[in-house]
Amino acid sequence: MKKAIILVGSARNGNSLYLAQRIADNTKADVVQIASKNISMCTGCLECDETKKCVFADDMVELISDIVKSNAVIIISPTRWGLMSGDVKLFIDRLNPIATTEELVGKELITVAIGQSEQGDSSIQHALDSLAFFGESAGMELIGSFPIYECLSNEDLVLNASVADEVTGNIIKLLETEK
Repeated sequence: MKKAIILVGSARNGNSLYLAQRIADNTKADVVQIASKNISMCTGCLECDETKKCVFADDMVELISDIVKSNAVIIISPTRWGLMSGDVKLFIDRLNPIATTEELVGKELITVAIGQSEQGDSSIQHALDSLAFFGESAGMELIGSFPIYECLSNEDLVLNASVADEVTGNIIKLLETEK
């Protein structure tokens, strides 16, 4: 099985974290709830373009090391206004030091966007498209993308276990499949 890291873009103990923990229980992937980490906002100084290191010495130092050691990156984000969460955006911005060194190139990317919209509404797909564009720009290979609809309460996936089972099963299969 591929070594994976699961990045959770919600501070709540809700659907995103629930799904991440289900995946981790079946894959031994590491789960990181981004909001629980001390991560400074990127200022766009571009110092990392020159030095290959960020000027901030915060929790991203360890998280970047974990990303580099992983074969696959799973991003689970709630959607807000058709976008990924602010926590995920903050995290992605701070990956620039390893984007410039091309250490993301070839890593496999799996994205999950969870939202309250009904199936057919495009807002969840917009969030997934944005995450896919990040992966493409970083040279990553998008191997799976999963929209999850109609989740407003923080327990909607618990109550709709068939959706959680299907997405978890599909992600496990992707992690078991060798290139």
